[in-house]
Amino acid sequence: MILVLLWAKFARAENQNRYCLPIKTALQTMKKTHNEVPVLRATNQRNELIIITVNKKTQHWTALQSVKNVWLCSVSYGDSLELIKAYVKIQTRQ
Repeated sequence: MILVLLWAKFARAENQNRYCLPIKTALQTMKKTHNEVPVLRATNQRNELIIITVNKKTQHWTALQSVKNVWLCSVSYGDSLELIKAYVKIQTRQ
Protein backbone atom coordinates (compact mmCIF):
# COMPACT_ATOMS: atom_id res chain seq x y z
CA MET A 1 0.00 0.00 0.00
CA ILE A 2 2.82 2.42 0.87
CA LEU A 3 4.55 1.76 -2.45
CA VAL A 4 1.31 2.50 -4.30
CA LEU A 5 1.01 5.80 -2.46
CA LEU A 6 4.60 6.70 -3.30
CA TRP A 7 4.02 5.97 -6.97
CA ALA A 8 0.82 8.02 -6.87
CA LYS A 9 2.89 11.05 -5.87
CA PHE A 10 5.08 10.80 -8.97
CA ALA A 11 4.51 13.41 -11.66
CA ARG A 12 3.83 12.18 -15.16
CA ALA A 13 6.45 13.16 -17.73
CA GLU A 14 5.16 15.08 -20.71
CA ASN A 15 3.10 12.70 -22.87
CA GLN A 16 5.04 9.70 -21.61
CA ASN A 17 4.01 6.75 -19.49
CA ARG A 18 6.84 7.01 -16.99
CA TYR A 19 7.01 8.19 -13.42
CA CYS A 20 9.11 11.17 -12.34
CA LEU A 21 10.24 12.95 -9.19
CA PRO A 22 12.50 15.95 -8.58
CA ILE A 23 16.13 14.76 -8.95
CA LYS A 24 17.11 14.85 -5.26
CA THR A 25 13.82 13.28 -4.18
CA ALA A 26 14.09 10.53 -6.81
CA LEU A 27 17.53 9.47 -5.58
CA GLN A 28 16.41 9.55 -1.95
CA THR A 29 13.33 7.50 -2.84
CA MET A 30 15.37 4.87 -4.68
CA LYS A 31 17.59 4.49 -1.60
CA LYS A 32 14.74 4.44 0.89
CA THR A 33 12.23 2.23 -0.93
CA HIS A 34 14.50 -0.06 -2.99
CA ASN A 35 17.87 0.22 -1.22
CA GLU A 36 19.33 1.24 -4.60
CA VAL A 37 22.26 3.62 -4.90
CA PRO A 38 23.61 5.40 -7.99
CA VAL A 39 26.46 3.50 -9.64
CA LEU A 40 26.60 5.18 -13.05
CA ARG A 41 26.05 8.77 -14.10
CA ALA A 42 26.16 9.73 -17.79
CA THR A 43 24.88 12.27 -20.28
CA ASN A 44 23.11 11.07 -23.40
CA GLN A 45 23.12 12.49 -26.94
CA ARG A 46 20.43 15.02 -25.96
CA ASN A 47 22.48 16.26 -22.99
CA GLU A 48 20.08 14.60 -20.54
CA LEU A 49 21.32 13.12 -17.29
CA ILE A 50 21.12 9.31 -17.07
CA ILE A 51 21.59 7.58 -13.72
CA ILE A 52 21.67 3.83 -13.07
CA THR A 53 20.91 2.76 -9.52
CA VAL A 54 21.58 -0.73 -8.16
CA ASN A 55 20.67 -2.76 -5.10
CA LYS A 56 23.90 -4.69 -4.47
CA LYS A 57 22.19 -7.43 -2.48
CA THR A 58 19.31 -8.22 -4.88
CA GLN A 59 20.94 -7.02 -8.14
CA HIS A 60 17.77 -5.04 -8.92
CA TRP A 61 18.59 -1.96 -11.03
CA THR A 62 16.76 1.10 -12.31
CA ALA A 63 17.59 3.48 -15.17
CA LEU A 64 16.56 7.08 -14.56
CA GLN A 65 16.56 9.86 -17.15
CA SER A 66 16.31 13.58 -16.50
CA VAL A 67 13.60 15.78 -17.95
CA LYS A 68 14.36 19.50 -18.20
CA ASN A 69 17.18 18.99 -15.65
CA VAL A 70 14.55 19.07 -12.91
CA TRP A 71 12.97 15.61 -12.87
CA LEU A 72 14.35 12.08 -12.88
CA CYS A 73 12.04 9.63 -14.60
CA SER A 74 12.17 5.86 -14.33
CA VAL A 75 12.66 4.58 -17.88
CA SER A 76 13.72 0.97 -17.29
CA TYR A 77 14.42 -1.54 -14.53
CA GLY A 78 15.39 -5.15 -14.04
CA ASP A 79 16.37 -7.79 -11.53
CA SER A 80 19.69 -9.03 -12.84
CA LEU A 81 22.86 -7.40 -14.06
CA GLU A 82 26.33 -8.34 -15.17
CA LEU A 83 29.42 -6.21 -15.67
CA ILE A 84 30.67 -7.43 -19.02
CA LYS A 85 33.92 -5.51 -19.15
CA ALA A 86 35.32 -2.44 -17.49
CA TYR A 87 36.11 -0.82 -20.83
CA VAL A 88 37.03 2.69 -19.73
CA LYS A 89 38.62 4.12 -16.66
CA ILE A 90 35.76 5.73 -14.80
CA GLN A 91 36.21 8.71 -12.53
CA THR A 92 35.02 8.09 -9.02
CA ARG A 93 33.79 10.68 -6.57
CA GLN A 94 35.33 10.79 -3.15
